[in-house]
Amino acid sequence: MLPAPFGAGFYQACITQQREKGWKIRYDELQFQMEKAMRKFCLIILLCLPISTTLAAERVFDIGIEQREVTSPGDVLRVVKGDTVILRWHSDEAVELHMHGYDIPLKVEANRLNEMRFNAEVSGRFPVTSHGFSGAHSDDHKALLYVEIYPE
Repeated sequence: MLPAPFGAGFYQACITQQREKGWKIRYDELQFQMEKAMRKFCLIILLCLPISTTLAAERVFDIGIEQREVTSPGDVLRVVKGDTVILRWHSDEAVELHMHGYDIPLKVEANRLNEMRFNAEVSGRFPVTSHGFSGAHSDDHKALLYVEIYPE
């Protein structure tokens, strides 16, 4: 029979201690791996966020004016905040336009394509008004159409 330090109880104690340490080591390693994976996940999310917010669309609208009324595409244009908006105007007579809220003036020449471009940075409903047809400036503000900019 082996002495007490080398008996069955001693070996059982060593095996139990080794299992406990091994399990602790495995648990610590697992915790470390999970933290590492979480850091990678957070980094990927952070890298993707700016990309998704910068994927703004370029929205082009061809707008016709005949006999001082908008004929197409309608009286309300809808875009999303962050979009680049291009309004291409074609009119049968000269007109001064103004987009309120963004304070964008445009002198539209008769029978020519005229472009108004802006970045939709502020959400809301903004009228585009005429300030005089055929070159005669007028303080009468007639809303030709509205541009509605929705939050992202």
